[in-house]
Amino acid sequence: MRVALHQCLSPAGDVTAAFAEIQRGLATAAAGGADLCVFPELMLPGYNQPDSIAKTAQAAGDVWEQTCSDLARTVGCGLILGWAERSDDTLWNAASFYDAQGQKQGHYRKQHLYGPQEKALFKPAEGDCIFTMADRRCALLICFDVEFNERVRSLAANGVDVIFVPTANPAFDRDVSDITVRARARDNCVTIVYTNFCGSEDGLDYAGTSVVAGPDGALHLRLGDQPATAIVDLPASVSIKSE
Repeated sequence: MRVALHQCLSPAGDVTAAFAEIQRGLATAAAGGADLCVFPELMLPGYNQPDSIAKTAQAAGDVWEQTCSDLARTVGCGLILGWAERSDDTLWNAASFYDAQGQKQGHYRKQHLYGPQEKALFKPAEGDCIFTMADRRCALLICFDVEFNERVRSLAANGVDVIFVPTANPAFDRDVSDITVRARARDNCVTIVYTNFCGSEDGLDYAGTSVVAGPDGALHLRLGDQPATAIVDLPASVSIKSE
């Protein structure tokens, strides 16, 4: 499976700018032969935007999702991104996967909310999102979720070998990319694709350092602290043999 990671600045509440960035990332990914492109957490409308999130969050199947589906189909590249979902009076920190035909194949809501801002905005969710792509059993987590080994272990026990993680990891917690994600991948014999924002957004500095960690814990890709779209062939799955 060939995957693109699109590390970018947060759109900071500008949804038009967000979709322009998504289109650019998808086009670059498709030109490089990627099967899908992974964007950060809350790409729509931006992470550090509590007022914008509360005002603009959309329901499943609304304009944001229709546009994501149209972009994936038009460009011919799968798309994973985080977005603010509204269901009645509840807000969810969500992520979705649209295949290259624009069909929604996966939807996940964040379980482990990080910090007072997220906990004030969103409701913690339950349940897994597992899907198949290119003969690989895949799953979605969001940011802080991947730091809990029991979450990764549970997915691995259900046959998952690739976990996609949109994130908005701050600069002061850079070790998550270099230590935690690698440890979760190695401990559970899975590949983790971890895509972050970079730069600053309303006083929040992002770490960048998007990574792909293989089932042996080795880094197959590590970006720096600037915007970039990088393409990588994921390592093969590893079978765990019982002794």
